[in-house]
Amino acid sequence: FDCRLWRAALRRAVDLRATGNLGGVSGNAMAEEGAPVTIAVGAATAREALAQVVGSAEGCRRMLDPAQRSVGVAHALGGFYEHYWALVFANSTGQDIDKSCYPVYP
Repeated sequence: FDCRLWRAALRRAVDLRATGNLGGVSGNAMAEEGAPVTIAVGAATAREALAQVVGSAEGCRRMLDPAQRSVGVAHALGGFYEHYWALVFANSTGQDIDKSCYPVYP
């Protein structure tokens, strides 16, 4: 789990909910960090969102791209479609992963 990608996905999901602008995230959409973004809207569960992503040629291509080794997933509730999911992909590996949002246990 990469906290940087999760934050980027959350920003995108919240932005989608606020603006309703789905046109700007298809094809070669990128997060602020330059990472590819795939979205799913209207899916009430993560399973439904994943099915939506797998069902799209671009989403499936991104998920199967061996260069994309990490993903951040976020969900925003509300707005016209009620559910907005964003997946941000990156090629980060173990030492590159941001763990700043991990819980700290005593």
